[in-house]
Amino acid sequence: MKLAVRKWSESTGLLPLLNEVLDLKTKRLLPHSPDNKLTWCLPYEYNILATCEPIQEWLLTMSNGDRNLVQLMRAYLLGLVTGRTDWQKYLELIGPGGTGKSTFTRLATALVGQENVHTTSLKKLEKSKFETASIASKRLVLINDSQRYIGEVGKLKNLTGQDSLPYEVKFKQSKGGFNPSALVIVSTNEVIQSCDYTSGLARRRISIPMFNQIKSDRQKNLIEHKNGQMYGDFLPYIPGLLNWVLSMDEESATSIVKNYEANVPSLLAMKARTLVETNPIADWLDNFIVYDSSARTNVGVAKRDKDSNSPCWYLDTDKWLYANYCEYCHNSGTRNS
Repeated sequence: MKLAVRKWSESTGLLPLLNEVLDLKTKRLLPHSPDNKLTWCLPYEYNILATCEPIQEWLLTMSNGDRNLVQLMRAYLLGLVTGRTDWQKYLELIGPGGTGKSTFTRLATALVGQENVHTTSLKKLEKSKFETASIASKRLVLINDSQRYIGEVGKLKNLTGQDSLPYEVKFKQSKGGFNPSALVIVSTNEVIQSCDYTSGLARRRISIPMFNQIKSDRQKNLIEHKNGQMYGDFLPYIPGLLNWVLSMDEESATSIVKNYEANVPSLLAMKARTLVETNPIADWLDNFIVYDSSARTNVGVAKRDKDSNSPCWYLDTDKWLYANYCEYCHNSGTRNS
């Protein structure tokens, strides 16, 4: 009974590595101690002299020379190793194959360790009631979706919003909920669609376009995971990658991630594109409405046009906003409810 721990309080501000524990505030190395109650560890030793120039050069190349975008990705990696779930943001890497999406996610995996990562798909995350239990105690959740996803995103919103997730394991009594400690990176060919048009998901996503496709004859696995081990040219530079992300001021990193539109102007166009692709109201406004501060237009109602010779499904689509929107929904196959 004297050895029992009734409340497990993990020490904060510490980063456990194979050799010692790094105090993130003082940057001092401390010996491992059971008093810290740390149950996870980065799978490599801390080396203050390690560097990662090849990884930095690769990131700059994949970002088409956009140093602000490189700083954003660096800031997110810092949040990954320091557990900044309070940012309530997730990265969404969008683009075809051969553009570096997989290399970046493998770098993130190597940075925190494969045992601290859970890989899933949106469909599995949302539909399987046992999937969230696999996320408990993880530092990174990778969501790989090569095809467009259209459906509920309630669990993704909970995962990225510091909300509680259910902990259910097959053939065992439910333990209730838990608060995830993981950040999320989504790798997809197309933007995630959802029937939820509220700002809940939109304000959390950071969409990064990755369209700088490398020719097939020049592609190579810079880092890969095989048979439980990591391999590749970038693997020796992972301790240096840790040094590089930890050398970033945490306040600056928070500002970059929370206000990425101002800090990475190149992503504004991608944010607008994502909004139009995922929200039918935004798409309708973008295609059919002209803004005029002096104009006045009635919302109106949507009444069926019963004239069989009429080209429109609804009456007064050129006068009323709602009728025009319903016409757009009918023509595009979108639900207007």
